[in-house]
Amino acid sequence: MDALKGKIRSVADIEEIEKTPLSDRVTEKSTYEILQKSADRYGAQTAVRFLPTCQMGEEIIDISYQDLLARVTQAANLFTAHGLGQNDAVTYLLPNVPEAQYVIWGGQAAGIVSAVNTLLQPQQIVDILRATGSKMIVTLGPTPGIDIWQKTQQVMELMPELETVFMVGGDGTYPDDVLDFAAEMAKQPADKLISGRSFRADDTCAYFHTGGTTGSPKVARHTFAGEVYEGWATEYTAGYTEQSVVLVGLPLFHVNAVLVSSLAGFRAGATVLFAGVAGFRTPDLIPNFWEIVDQHKVTHFSGVPTIYSALLNVPLDGADVSSLEFGVCGAAPMPQEVIRKFESVTGISILEGYGLTEGTSVSICNPAGGERRVGSVGIRYPYQQVAAKKVDGNGKAERDCAAGEVGHICI
Repeated sequence: MDALKGKIRSVADIEEIEKTPLSDRVTEKSTYEILQKSADRYGAQTAVRFLPTCQMGEEIIDISYQDLLARVTQAANLFTAHGLGQNDAVTYLLPNVPEAQYVIWGGQAAGIVSAVNTLLQPQQIVDILRATGSKMIVTLGPTPGIDIWQKTQQVMELMPELETVFMVGGDGTYPDDVLDFAAEMAKQPADKLISGRSFRADDTCAYFHTGGTTGSPKVARHTFAGEVYEGWATEYTAGYTEQSVVLVGLPLFHVNAVLVSSLAGFRAGATVLFAGVAGFRTPDLIPNFWEIVDQHKVTHFSGVPTIYSALLNVPLDGADVSSLEFGVCGAAPMPQEVIRKFESVTGISILEGYGLTEGTSVSICNPAGGERRVGSVGIRYPYQQVAAKKVDGNGKAERDCAAGEVGHICI
């Protein structure tokens, strides 16, 4: 194994890594190829572990790397069979259920997958569907306590041009114009892509929207090159291995959950543990978090400042959390007193980082093997160039900022 994997200390280490061309480190042309390689390498090992409610003692759902690839392939073939082309988008309105993984990677294998925040209002969802040209959607069926299906019904009324709706789960009843995702997927071959598609690194593979809580969401385009790089970069900097267990509590419409946790974990052969249908919003996840870490030997997780603050209110009560290597925090600045208290109480380090949906995901993070500077987002990822610059009124970068000077982050 590369001596610096999971042990980066400084920018000097980043520069040492960059002496090897990125093309020598990252050879996959698509996310589908990552899953193919991992299925070959890790076979029957657990790729996805799903805890539906996060109640202790509940039935655990495990999906192997071989089965994950097979189901992703079936999903891709289902979308192709229903007319999805390489430049067409399939949208998903799903919580953190295993089927979301089949849709995300199967959608990319067949065409372009478009993630939509399930908390948005129906008209906002329609706006995103139209902006991406998506006329195919995979959504959650009627589920107590979750209003995704009700929103989908309104979307169907507002968007008569919507052509295909697949339903995941539900109560077993399907309107005439809605298809059972599992039943339709099962009809498709699992051993090859019927499209015969040849992947290019610069193919558009995903749309993720930003914001939407205070105005109209803006859609960002991802290429395979960007997502494949992000999978490698996070696997490498975090030090994921096939012994890692990466807990996912952030929603699967967010790039962190999809790329930093899922894709990077799959690339390493890790077990990616989906904690709760609603992630951190699942009522029993936070109260049982330390027990879940103990039972499943979780090694990594990502959260936002409010999650870490909430976990401070949950006593360890004898839970063994020594498997945790660190937690990652992003999305907003973490109060320094929260970091210090969390690390003092739990013994677990928090690595703050920074990234943008438009930049695929993470670009900067505190080093796992070096100085963690509280209040700083750390150092750049390998092969990325990052600088704080002064920008003129036309948005043109003029010069690098001096130390302590406020400017724009340019990636």
